[in-house]
Amino acid sequence: MQADECLASVILCGALERHPKLKVVLAESHIGWIPYLLDRLDTKFKEGSYNDLIKTLPSELFRRQMWATFQDDKVGARLAEDYAPDSFCWASDYPHLDSVWPDSQNFIREAMENLSATMQDKLTHGNVTALYNL
Repeated sequence: MQADECLASVILCGALERHPKLKVVLAESHIGWIPYLLDRLDTKFKEGSYNDLIKTLPSELFRRQMWATFQDDKVGARLAEDYAPDSFCWASDYPHLDSVWPDSQNFIREAMENLSATMQDKLTHGNVTALYNL
């Protein structure tokens, strides 16, 4: 539940700027909260609050070098295209009992039915394929 602190720390510590090839994945964190946090970090950045820490807009750093996975986050799926279309990845968490498996296909159908086919493709396999060079 405190993944927000991890995300903010990774961005604001400057590691992403110092290591532009570094990739960071927030696994099993859901994603619906990330757009809010990025928007808030961007607002404070534009006000000059982080000028001594980073030189790049926090949302740009996230989109460039960070990914996050979700299982049953319908809100996050709906926000994905507007906030980080290449950074969010759906995961089933198979075979854990708290996962959406064996109803994975139903969840995907219901949660992503209003998304474009391109966005569905990115969330279900395109982004993770690109992330891990599969």
